Amino acid sequence: MLTDISDRKAAEERILYLAHHDSLTGLVNRSVLNERIRQTIGLAQRSKDPFAVLFIDLNAFKQVNDTCGHEVGDVLLQQVSQRIKLQLRGTDTLARIGGDEFVVLLAQTKGSLGVKQTMARIEAAMAEPFQIQHHNVHCHVSQGAALYPEDGASVQALLSKADENMYADKCSYYESNNSNPPT
Repeated sequence: MLTDISDRKAAEERILYLAHHDSLTGLVNRSVLNERIRQTIGLAQRSKDPFAVLFIDLNAFKQVNDTCGHEVGDVLLQQVSQRIKLQLRGTDTLARIGGDEFVVLLAQTKGSLGVKQTMARIEAAMAEPFQIQHHNVHCHVSQGAALYPEDGASVQALLSKADENMYADKCSYYESNNSNPPT
């Protein structure tokens, strides 16, 4: 007796996909990112090749949700992730780790100069407004980087340093715009 199990197989594949990816953007999630950083640390210890972790946060994202609605905010997150991906190499990893927070693993970077160039490309990609429904949405991002091994030799140390540097960038952004960063 044969039973068609294709529906069950499809459901299992969907569950596996959702366990490793963000359902809104399709990007990998925090657990996949952490594993890839761990693997990259192991490779870098043997090869002595530097790499970097970028922490990216959207400024005033709550305001977009409050003024334009959550549907527009969701589309903005999807479009932001696509713009960021276009600035990366195939060997890099882009993850959405929560709300409006993204992390990039820049494998085999050319040190701080390569990181700064990538950050500048991401900043430039965000300069063009997003057209979502009938809204013209401007999106500025704050970014922070951590380099292996000088800024840390563990997943947590690298993410913490990149987050710390991103927060400094965010404070600078809000200070230059004469407003307070969200707490």
